[in-house]
Amino acid sequence: MIAFVTGGASDESLHQNLLDSDADLLRILEDLINVLVDNSVILLTDFPEAVQRKLMNRRKVRDKLRGSLSLLEFWLNKPTHRIDFFEKLALPRGVEPLFPG
Repeated sequence: MIAFVTGGASDESLHQNLLDSDADLLRILEDLINVLVDNSVILLTDFPEAVQRKLMNRRKVRDKLRGSLSLLEFWLNKPTHRIDFFEKLALPRGVEPLFPG
């Protein structure tokens, strides 16, 4: 019965699968908390101070990362930048780009 439920996977691979899904589940819970706070269903102050700090710090970091990605996307959306970036990224040393800039 256990083999049927686990698909015959080893204990080690099942444990790794569980660890991998933990990060995903934490992200889902964090997003859920943010939605509930943003929609005033719960208040951030409903949580203990330590939790409030952790949630606020993670939100700041995610907002910063989102801003950094937006700048990169903006830069890559300019055709000349995109060509230059990908050519330099993919070309081995000494190989000239097709469209020298």
